[in-house]
Amino acid sequence: PGLSDFSFEAGSLRKNFGSEYDTYEGLFGSGSYRRGMTDRLTLEGGINALSSGLRGALGSVSFAIPGLGTGSMAAALSGGQGAVGHQYAAAFERRSGKMSIAFRAERANEHYLQIGIDPALQTRSLDAAFGSYRFDDIGSLGISYTRQKRASGTETKLVGVSFSTQRSRI
Repeated sequence: PGLSDFSFEAGSLRKNFGSEYDTYEGLFGSGSYRRGMTDRLTLEGGINALSSGLRGALGSVSFAIPGLGTGSMAAALSGGQGAVGHQYAAAFERRSGKMSIAFRAERANEHYLQIGIDPALQTRSLDAAFGSYRFDDIGSLGISYTRQKRASGTETKLVGVSFSTQRSRI
């Protein structure tokens, strides 16, 4: 409780990063503030704006669920160009001695725009899950799944499997 974190940024947006058409365009400003309210509750808020008029606000809450893990929920609004967009997210994470799991879901309507991201590449839905298990004296096995839909209609699905071990001669 009482710990806080903040961030303020201002500058010009970079367009077409990594291409020969790399340019800067328009001014932006952004700020966020996060504060631990109790041992189990953290609140966050933020705002951003572009010189073109696009602007946004977000709020989130992170909380401990005793004996289970941590959860978080967030909501964001964007406005400008005659439309109001919204995005929602929820997540859960549990880490124990041998096992870890995490889930995340995000949804945004067709009007939600994030500053600095091409409108066709805006995420409209995202679902992610991760799990890992540590086997004594052998290593850890992990599996992950991600599904993302963009405003352009493209959908990406990824499945990952990993195994890691620590070996030492000391």
